Amino acid sequence: MNTGQKLCIIAAIITLIASYLFYWYSYEYIDIYNVGGMGLLEKYLDLWFNTNWNAVVLGLPLVFYYGLVGIFTLFLISPILIALGTKKRSLALLGSIMPLVIGIMILLYAANIHKLLYPYLNSVPTFMGFLTVFSDAEPLFRGIPIIGELPMLIQYKNHLEFIGTYVLLGGGVMGLIAWKNSSTARF
Repeated sequence: MNTGQKLCIIAAIITLIASYLFYWYSYEYIDIYNVGGMGLLEKYLDLWFNTNWNAVVLGLPLVFYYGLVGIFTLFLISPILIALGTKKRSLALLGSIMPLVIGIMILLYAANIHKLLYPYLNSVPTFMGFLTVFSDAEPLFRGIPIIGELPMLIQYKNHLEFIGTYVLLGGGVMGLIAWKNSSTARF
């Protein structure tokens, strides 16, 4: 097993932990909502069964909504794709792109970049709709010894984004590094 394959396994574990055991962001809209991969996992079947209603709520044509659900599906299986990158390099690349995209979008939103773009494109309602797909108001498990609750809510300084965002970005970057260093695996 070469270095790239070992990095693929480590990146898959980091991405899996960041996706499902950490919150990434918090926003307030009537109530305080925490954004994380577990919220998407809980609402995944609803994305497929209420397609017309969800497309209207997000303000998207149905074709684009199905593309968005495909991207969400790719995100949900990204840790598996990164782990399969030990056998085929392109899967590590494909699996590491989605955690990077989600992490960068959350960091840009936390930095209020959307307020600069608002006059040019209507990004605030679309991004708030995007966040509601990942959000859940209550943690999945409470009262776990030492940890407290799952997904974990660890705030970074006094910012709106949490440690989970940076762990998610780290898993995506490590997946890219693993893709680059995996020389014996086929592309």
